[in-house]
Amino acid sequence: MAGRRYDLVPSCVADQYARHEETGDRIVTPESYTAELQQLMKDRPGIRVLVYDHAFVGNRAWFRFSFTWRDPSTGEPRCRAGMQSYRIVGGKLAEHGCRCSPWVRNGRMPKRKKRGPARRR
Repeated sequence: MAGRRYDLVPSCVADQYARHEETGDRIVTPESYTAELQQLMKDRPGIRVLVYDHAFVGNRAWFRFSFTWRDPSTGEPRCRAGMQSYRIVGGKLAEHGCRCSPWVRNGRMPKRKKRGPARRR
């Protein structure tokens, strides 16, 4: 995990960091968030984060991203994409919201079912 700067988390994350995620809402501390990041890096070795768009306006920030990594047990490529938004208070992350795509196997998004023409009633 060379190059990871977990020591920066306390200077970037508020004491009470609200996270609104797919699994529900929760509050984390800089210490617990650091532990989560460390576990994420362990569970997904070689994870790459690509940021496509971003903006910082006042006390808000957002970015559109994708994650790619290989499943450690099978070696299969995995990816996830989405958009994250943040509220910043006192120069630190205070609130986070995320909308993500479904989990993807083999580095490809699942095909959407084709819909026929709209039915008239």
